[in-house]
Amino acid sequence: MMIMHSTKLTLTTTGIITCLFMMIAWSGKALADDDVKDRPHWSFEFKGGVYYPEEDQWDRFYGNDHTGQIGMALGYKFKRRLEFGIESYYIQDRGMGFLPLNDTTGGEVSINLYPVNLFLLYRAVFNENQIVVPYIGGGWTHMFYNQKITGQDNFDGSVDGYHLRAGIQFLLDNLDKSGTYRSASRGINNTYFFIEAESIQAEEKKTSSNLGGQLYTLGVLIEF
Repeated sequence: MMIMHSTKLTLTTTGIITCLFMMIAWSGKALADDDVKDRPHWSFEFKGGVYYPEEDQWDRFYGNDHTGQIGMALGYKFKRRLEFGIESYYIQDRGMGFLPLNDTTGGEVSINLYPVNLFLLYRAVFNENQIVVPYIGGGWTHMFYNQKITGQDNFDGSVDGYHLRAGIQFLLDNLDKSGTYRSASRGINNTYFFIEAESIQAEEKKTSSNLGGQLYTLGVLIEF
């Protein structure tokens, strides 16, 4: 693959955020699941933001050290604060190939990444009207990739890895008393706006290329 070996394997940002939210979560007063009537059992989120790849030479081929990403997730809440689910992203970038022998650019190159994550999530929610809800999570990642280079063979495949994420959700229900964000008739319990940081590590063994990176995301989540 044109992607070179990466030497950046840091999880510092996500690690610090994770530790912070763990302390917040377990320092609060727990609310028993049995005390929550008609609690939500499912969640769906739509999100998008910026992806910073671990690959050191990404900007050499694609002209920038980051690109855009969009994603969706579906989760099942087997406990009020514990959730198991699946999420996926679409990450795409285009640039120009590089010919090292001539020190010139080559043909057009494009890459598509499709990470699919199975995750376990802990949300520090102790009250159904809690406005700020921190959360942490992580799990298994399967990364599909496809790279096209003009005049050369395509590279595609998939690799396994893992991910960690942490974020803060902001309850929107109380902002609109008319019920736009919360409607029992539509089966919606709660609506949140959230910000999130996620780190994915997924190494392609043959080339030792790390296809993972850091994702910084804004999104909307509904519970039902």
